Amino acid sequence: MAELGDGCNFFGGVLTVRHKLDALHRACETVGRDPQEITKTWLGTAVLAKSDRELQEGTERLGRLLGVRPSAVRAISLCGTADQIAERAAQYRDCGIDAVIVNMDDAYELDTLVSVGRALSSVLS
Repeated sequence: MAELGDGCNFFGGVLTVRHKLDALHRACETVGRDPQEITKTWLGTAVLAKSDRELQEGTERLGRLLGVRPSAVRAISLCGTADQIAERAAQYRDCGIDAVIVNMDDAYELDTLVSVGRALSSVLS
């Protein structure tokens, strides 16, 4: 990636991504490349919830799909209200991510899709 890549995609929680970005920066330094030349994205799932109950149901559903506990879902996803999703996306931006790509199991719900899109664009534009 450090030598030839134009872009790379990361997965995981903020601490994991920060660690991977540090490794990429060290590799770029080794080969004499500016890491800013590489577009860095994060791919995860957004779970929009208007209540604690909706959040619990959403993280349990996603946890079953991924084979992990709901607490792990919260660590590796953008979960909660639109404001909480924006706050979490800002953490990825602040550690060096240029763009966020999300999956949504309820993307067919237009209001949910719009709310998540607005939350992300508020911190990533």
